[in-house]
Amino acid sequence: MKKVLFFLLLSCLLASCASNDNYLGYYITYDEVEVRESPSEDAPVVLKLICINRPGSYKQADGDVPCAFVADNAGPSPIGVKKIDASGKWGYIDESIPMILHWKGWIPLDRMISCGTQAADEIVPTYEVREDGLAMYMHPEENKKDQVRAYGIKAGDKVLLRATHGRWSFVSWFFCSDSGDKKEKFGWVPTKSIAQVDAVTRGELEEEVYGKMLDKTQDKRVGINTVTVLRKIFLGGCILGLLFTVLFLVPGIRRKLWFPTLLWMPGCTLLLFMGYYLTGAPALVYALLIVPVAYVVTHPLRYRRSANGYYLPFWIISVGGCVIMLIFLKFLSGGHLILNIFAFAFDVVVIGLLTSWVTARIERNICPHCGFYAGHPKIRVDDGGETISRGYDTWDEYDHSSTRTNWMGQKIITEYYKTHYETVYYINHHYTVVRQCLGCGKEITEPKVKSRRATDDEVARFQNGTN
Repeated sequence: MKKVLFFLLLSCLLASCASNDNYLGYYITYDEVEVRESPSEDAPVVLKLICINRPGSYKQADGDVPCAFVADNAGPSPIGVKKIDASGKWGYIDESIPMILHWKGWIPLDRMISCGTQAADEIVPTYEVREDGLAMYMHPEENKKDQVRAYGIKAGDKVLLRATHGRWSFVSWFFCSDSGDKKEKFGWVPTKSIAQVDAVTRGELEEEVYGKMLDKTQDKRVGINTVTVLRKIFLGGCILGLLFTVLFLVPGIRRKLWFPTLLWMPGCTLLLFMGYYLTGAPALVYALLIVPVAYVVTHPLRYRRSANGYYLPFWIISVGGCVIMLIFLKFLSGGHLILNIFAFAFDVVVIGLLTSWVTARIERNICPHCGFYAGHPKIRVDDGGETISRGYDTWDEYDHSSTRTNWMGQKIITEYYKTHYETVYYINHHYTVVRQCLGCGKEITEPKVKSRRATDDEVARFQNGTN
């Protein structure tokens, strides 16, 4: 099993950790660095760390140490250092998410870029952008593949200087979404494209960016107010979820609804509790949380004599609530119209698919004859025979590698793989699970298929037309 650790710090978690007294400073790196057990190059490597979202092409050999990708909703984020050794070259990190992960070790500060304390009262050298659409890069060189996604930079925007290298400057750029969510991008820009102005504090720059957002939307805080209303809805859904978990515990157990009673309802309650504390997130996150709201609100409808009446309210609350919310968060809160249209369509499709998936999970517990909602017991399995089908299998084979030297003098090795395709055959075993309704006693049939890869002899018999 590959030891891969994907560490994604949500923006709400980062907000609570920013300028934390437990951190002496924050550092960022776009190149993988080795985290060691102690502050020494000879110490064992316990982790590999990089401040980017996990790349889709990331590969890791079996037995390799875990890798942490430090990012928030806006992209790469600095990592907090809690201790610095006497040499000043090593910083100690110690991060954890309860019951999920915990990692710690020493990172080489000379291979990373300092981002200060991230405190609101920290005064940082400030520069003004000279051109619209200024490109930011992960390294001090022009490379489209290396470009940081930072759309919307305009002449007059202010950036905070963090480091310089030749004709390049590493800066952080603040921006504010139409929903009031403050975000920050980090990257290298040509020094000639920025001009120094009076230094400001991080907090002052955040307030200035926030004010520009309000001016842009003509002080219509529709998105912000919508988020506030949604948080109250999530809190109400959480309270209802807790109440329904208790009220329907015994009826759910009597009806043998183990997963809905002991997992789904408590899980929805927990999700909505977390959603209540969201202060800034993409609109899709808020839309996704409407689905557990719909699940909780319509939960009592499934315990009626016939549960079929829950479908329409569930879809209206889930998809209808999502559409209304997205209209307020996107179209009535400013932003680029075309981009909003595409984002709106994508979000609605995602919510529709999720709602369909949840509906299917609920529907399998509803008797098609009388509509009774229960975990109907299985009484037998009817064999339906076997068929053979054709499919395709893929695997990656190492092709070659390339080596480049980054701006810090480190050698970066990139491995390339070729994807191979193979035609394969599968034996499909058809069978029908027969359950007995706990309400009317009639049989409920559920056709299923279990597939396995065919052997060479089975493939040969199939191709020769023999059984």
